[in-house]
Formats: sequence, C-alpha cells, structure tokens
Amino acid sequence: MSLWHWLFRRRQSEKELDEEVQSHLRMAAQERMEQGETAEQARASSVREFGNVTLVKEVTRDMWGLRGLENLLQDLRYGLRAMLRNPGFTIVALLTLALGIGVNTAIFSVVNAVLIRPLPYRDPSRLMYISEFWPRERPVRSVPTPDFANWSEHDRLFDGLAAYGGGDEVNLTSAGEPERLLGAEVTWDFFPLLGVQPSLGRGFLREEDQPGGRQVVLLSHELWRRRFGSDPSVVGSSVNLDGAPHTIVGVIPAGFRFPDDEFKAELFLPMVVARAANWGSRDMRLIRPLARLKSGVTVDNVKAELSGLVQQSAGQEPPPFARMRAGMEVRVTPLHERLAAPARPILLVLLCSVGLLLIMSCVNVASLQLARGAARQKELAVRAALGAPRLRIAAQLLTESLVLAIAAAPIALLVGFTGLRVLQALAPPQIPHLESVHLDHTVLLFTLIVATLTGILFGLSPAILSSKVNLDDALKHSASRSTLGHPQHRIRSILVTAEIALAVVLLIGAGLLARTFIYLITVNPGFDPHHLLTLRISVSGNEYSKPEQQTAFFEQLLERVKALPAIQSADAGSGLPLLGWGSLRGTDVEGQPEAPPGLRPDVPCDAVGPGYFRTLRIPLLAGRAFSEKDRQGAPQVAIVNQAFARQFFPDQNVLGKHVRAGLRTGPWREIIGIVGSVRQLGLDHPESPAIYLPYLQEPDSSMDALVRAAGDPLNSVADVKAAVRAVDANQPVYDVATMDQRLSESIAPQRFNALLVGMFALLALGLGAIGIYGVLAYSVAQRTHEIGVRVALGARRADVLALVVGEGMRLVALGMGIGLPGALALTRLLRSLLFGVKPSDPVTLLAVSVGLLLVASLACYLPARRATKIDPMVALRYE
Repeated sequence: MSLWHWLFRRRQSEKELDEEVQSHLRMAAQERMEQGETAEQARASSVREFGNVTLVKEVTRDMWGLRGLENLLQDLRYGLRAMLRNPGFTIVALLTLALGIGVNTAIFSVVNAVLIRPLPYRDPSRLMYISEFWPRERPVRSVPTPDFANWSEHDRLFDGLAAYGGGDEVNLTSAGEPERLLGAEVTWDFFPLLGVQPSLGRGFLREEDQPGGRQVVLLSHELWRRRFGSDPSVVGSSVNLDGAPHTIVGVIPAGFRFPDDEFKAELFLPMVVARAANWGSRDMRLIRPLARLKSGVTVDNVKAELSGLVQQSAGQEPPPFARMRAGMEVRVTPLHERLAAPARPILLVLLCSVGLLLIMSCVNVASLQLARGAARQKELAVRAALGAPRLRIAAQLLTESLVLAIAAAPIALLVGFTGLRVLQALAPPQIPHLESVHLDHTVLLFTLIVATLTGILFGLSPAILSSKVNLDDALKHSASRSTLGHPQHRIRSILVTAEIALAVVLLIGAGLLARTFIYLITVNPGFDPHHLLTLRISVSGNEYSKPEQQTAFFEQLLERVKALPAIQSADAGSGLPLLGWGSLRGTDVEGQPEAPPGLRPDVPCDAVGPGYFRTLRIPLLAGRAFSEKDRQGAPQVAIVNQAFARQFFPDQNVLGKHVRAGLRTGPWREIIGIVGSVRQLGLDHPESPAIYLPYLQEPDSSMDALVRAAGDPLNSVADVKAAVRAVDANQPVYDVATMDQRLSESIAPQRFNALLVGMFALLALGLGAIGIYGVLAYSVAQRTHEIGVRVALGARRADVLALVVGEGMRLVALGMGIGLPGALALTRLLRSLLFGVKPSDPVTLLAVSVGLLLVASLACYLPARRATKIDPMVALRYE
C-alpha cells in the first residue's frame, strides 16, 4: 500500500480487508453447510480452520509495509489520551518545557538576526571592510584618499570599491523647525555596491562626488516619512543643510541598514574625493572603504596586494610622511563579522545560559517521567505479559514524550514572543537593529526542532528504564505500592545532581555580572553628575564660518544661560564625560625622545571653556584653570589630568612643562594646571591620560553645553532653548539629557547582562529546588512503610528529619562539587564582560554557595517535615 493510499484511503482499506476476511469465512461456511453441517456448526468450524482473525489482519497490515506508521499513529493517540488523563503532570511538564524552549526561542531569534542571518545586501558574503593600521597599535585606522584612489585602479581584485565618511551632523533649517540630523557622506557607487536602489528618485551620479559637484542629498525613508509626510513630490525640491541649498534627488528604501552600526544616518550626501591629493595636502582626508571581492579572490590575496601598494605609494611621499607610514599594513574584514563583533560576546553568553536552562527543564521533566513510569509499572507489565516486546513499549513511552514536547511548542512560541519584547525593551545599543528582530520562519523551524530534540532528550532515559519490566514484581504489587527500582532511583539522583551542577554554573555567572554592575555604580566618575543638564549645539551657515564668529555665539549663549535664575553655573566643551573624547591626537612630551611612527602616544584632547571644571566640579589639584585671557594670540596653554601627570611625568613637577598635541609642526603648549581624572570613556574603562585645551584658543562649531541647576535640571530645558533662540533662532538644540541619565545609559550593557543572566540563574535555581523537592517527596511517599517501622522501633523526629534531609543534601553537595570547578572553567568566557571582578571572585563563589545551600535546605526540609508526621500505625498497614 502506498503512503498516499494509507493516509487518505485507510478506512476504505480496512473496510475492504474486513469484507475479504468475512467473505472467506462465508465461503468456508457455505461449503460445510453443503456437506450437511448446520449453519452454526459451519460458522464455528470455518472460524477454527481460518485461525485468529485479528492475527491474520495484523499480518496482512504488516505486508502493506506501513506497520511503523500504524504503530506511530496508535502511540500518538494513546499519548494524547495519557496527557488528558493526568492533567496535573501534563500542566507542570508543559510549563517547564515551554519555559525552557521559549527562552531559547527568544535568544535564538536575536542570535539569528545579528550573528547568523546574511546582511540585507546583494551577495553579502563578498563584502569587505578595509582599513589601515600600524601593527604595534590596536585601534583600526581608516584609509587616506590617495590610497583609496590607488586601490580603485586595480579592479582585478574587486567587483566594486566604494567608501563612506560617517557621522557628519548637519543642520536642517528649512521645511519646519530647525533640526540637527546625522548624515553620512558616500561615494556615488556606494549604494550600487550594496545592491540598493532608491525607492523614489535616483541615486548619486559620478560627477556629484567630484570637487565642484552639485549640492544634492538622499533622504532615508524614516526622515522622508517623519519630516516630509511621505510626500513623493519632495524629490526635486530644495532644503537648506548647514545654510546651503541642497536638491533632494531620491529616497532610500524602508528598512535600509547602513553598513556601520556607529552611524544611524538619516540623510546621505555625496562624498567629494580628491583622488590626486597626497599626504599632508589640504585635500587629503580619511575615509572608510567597502569592497566587493571578485569571485575566486581571497582575503589574503587582497591584504598582500593592497599592503604592497601602500608601501609603494609611501616610498613616493615626502620623507616625513614616508617615514611615518613605514610598516603600515592593511586589514580586510568581512563586513558581517565587523558588524556582529560588538554583540557576539553577550549573545553567546545568553545562548549558553538559555541552553543550560533548557537542559535543566529536560532534566526536571525526565525526573517526572521516571516517577510516572514507576506508577505505571503494573500497566506496562500487563502489556509485556500480553506479548508486547520491550522495544515496542520503549517506542510508545518515547512517543508520549515527543507528544508532550510538541504540545509545549505553541506555548513556547508565546513565551519566546514575550521574551523577545522584553529583550527589545531592555537591550543596550551594543546589540544592533534589535528593534527589527521578529519570529520568522527560521525561528519557527528552530522551535520545532528544539521541541523535538527536547522530547527525545528528556524521554529517552525514562523510556528505556521504564520499559525494562520485572513481571513478577510488578504484578505482585498494587499500583499504590509501585516503586522505583535501584536503576531508576539512581538515575533520578543523577539527574538532580546534574541540575544542581548546572544551576551553580548559571548562578556564579550571574553573580559575577551582578558584582560588575554593583562595582560600576559605586565607581567615582571623577565629577558630580547630579543637577547637571547637557545639550549639544552645532552652529552652521556663512555667519559662523570663522572661528571668532563661533566663539562669539557660544559666549553670548553662556551669558544668557548664566543669567537664568535657576542656574548656578554653565559652560561648554567639545566632549562630555562618559561619552568619549572629542579627538585623539598624537602627543609629544617635553624632555622625552621623539617616538617612531606607530608608537607616538595618542592622547585624548578636549577644548573646554573657562568654567568647565567648576561646572562639572572636577577638582583642580595644582596650578590654575583657564581664564578669559587664554584666547587666540595669547600664549598657548594646556591643562592635564592626574593620570597624564602620573604616566608622563612620574615624580616630577608638571607645571611649566610643555606638550605638543596634533601635528609635529604645531605649537608647544605650557601646562598651567592639573585636574582630577575623569572616566571619560565610561565607568567600565580605567582612568586615562587627557589634555584639555582652552576653547577660546581652539574654537569649534559643535559644542556640548553644561548647565548646573539648583533643582531638577529638566525644568531648565525650555529656558535654555529659549536662550539659544534669542541668540540665533536657526540653530537647533539636540541630544538633551541630564548627566544622571547619561550615567545610567553608560552602564546599560552591564545592567542588561546582570539582569538577564540573573533571571535565567534564578529560574535555574527554582528548577533545581523543585527537582530536589520532587525526588525527596517521592522517596518519602515510597518509603512510608520503612519510616513507620523506624518510628515504631524508637526513631525520634530529629532522626527522621536528618535521614531525609541528609539524603537531599548529599545530592546538593555532589552537584556543587561538580558545578564549582565547571563554573570556574566556563566563567572565564565572561572575562571580556567583567570589570573590577575576576572570574574566580571568592565573594561571588561564597555567596552563591551559601544561597544555594539555603534554598536546597528549604527544598529538603519540606518533604522531611512531612516524613516526621507519619503515623506508625497507619504506615505499618500501608499497602
């Protein structure tokens, strides 16, 4: 019989088989009746001669070749009936499995979107990010335009070579209120390289990225919808960007992902690349190239050839630049790898955590299955006595487990959907594009596969052990006296021990991440973040093209802000604590030998106003702060922090020394003061050397304003914005936040890590406690007769309590003995996520051990307390 026939005409086939058997019987009976037998005798004789009708049907079905499917269908039906007959067991098992499978579904959906799924570009596997660097330095460099122009001529390596310069902020001063937007400059072939076509209008043309090209702009779909109301007629219209008119030539499709997660660009401008520029010329700039490798070209081929071209061009540069670029190498990184790298550590930790949680869920359900199998020993013995082979019984029990796991899958999807929403609400920016993650067909298939494997995992051991039936023992005992044999009891104990070991690993990992978070919130940031408002202002337009015009704007603004009644102090700087430095500059220190290329220290430099340190309340340790006199034309001065003085001038008087930051042709600056070190890169970064320059000598068009208020700083936002409008209504105010908010955002990744892994660890602890309680409760129930005998012979309440608790605590001690070494080995994978805490932190190990012992003691005490209340007279009559 074909599978199609069996699936859709099975009832008809059964009917035909029954009719054929009955036809044989009628024909045989008819022959006997013709020989003189009565009708009743003829029917009885024909049945005896024909044999066992049911057996004949079974043999016939076996000849159809689909007996396995028939058995499977029977087992599925029986499994569903068994679930309905035991609602308590079914509900507990379904919820336990749904929890384990659901959290795995949620985490996998993120892992799949960030680490596995190909990038949404044409043929993404051949897209590469290219950069230059000195081998002795860790930071990856961008690429100068001369090298980019040189590489673009070697098209035998690439099917396309484009570039972008990211993070360019522009002021949009038309089509409504002025707004500061993040833009990205891209070469004309940038979007064709990625295989992206504008949904409206056109892309850039080659002539538009050349000097003197047209002023055009492409809008992101989100900006087009939000700012322009999804009006298709905006293509061809003009908008003012930084005071200059630009023609909108197109709109990028919805959902476009910029190939650099540092930049959430809302508009795109053509990059002007002066390809004939040399090192040191005004037209030379650093850009970030993307390349599509030709088929058959390897990453090593590209690195070798491009490095050779770099050295060749370096030899043609003037001597200072040739020497500086000596030894520079090229790094070629697959684009997907570069984008996924920041999120990979925490996602892998979360994936491992939920994997352990799933194993614990399986262990718990397997333990329940073993207990249920013990109660079904008489049923299984009857089946075996009727001829069912052990393999057939094991297959039936395993099928029941699979039915249970598959039934948990829909609930797991609901748990996964909810968990994904929680992840999206809590996750830090380090997990890119999390808002677009959803449960797609890949995730649904993953859930189905995990559910199936889970059913096999937790069902295999109970199926094998429960199918091994001792007919004599099973049939002699009533169902109420069914007990676990030694193998089953030993397996349940092993399962509980494994649960405890896994819980220890998760608890220690969560404890280390929690200790990191606690350490960070107690770290002194080096300034007072309370009652401090921060906002960013970037002036643009022809009226601010000169440094003195930029300086005048910020001086007028600060005068107005300081005059507000609720403001204690205010100033501005080119960078904010916790958000990184304004710039890194190669630095020379007076009295120290000149560093060779690639070894010149890069020191963060920020330009700040005279009241910057007072507003932030950064202590002045020596010397003086900047004053209004430190302007252009005055002697060049600088202030360094304590970390700089300690590193470059150990045991020396720093005041009066000189430093040079930037080009070696730049001026030497006298150090006039030392201030306390600030954790500029975040609380999870150590204090680093820093140089502060007077803003009046180093003016900038973009500054961060700092406003210290007497009360809630958010109450001053409207007044500060009004002060900006009073100076120039065309200049937008953006990135407004209190410093307390920024402080909270800076530790968001550590908070997320500790919270999520901590939740998984608590679930694991709960599962472990339930496992201990289940084993001991079942043991007490099955040992009622034994405990009654002990009490009748004089055992005290404390003796019974110690007996049961001791049994449970032995399992806990063994689990901890296995889990602690395993945790010490596995938590080393967390090293990159820890700060101020070692993977072998003794405080965490002690706290986890004590906490686990307390929870395990409670789980052991409850069934032990029940055992102490057993009535000996009842126990001795127990059957």
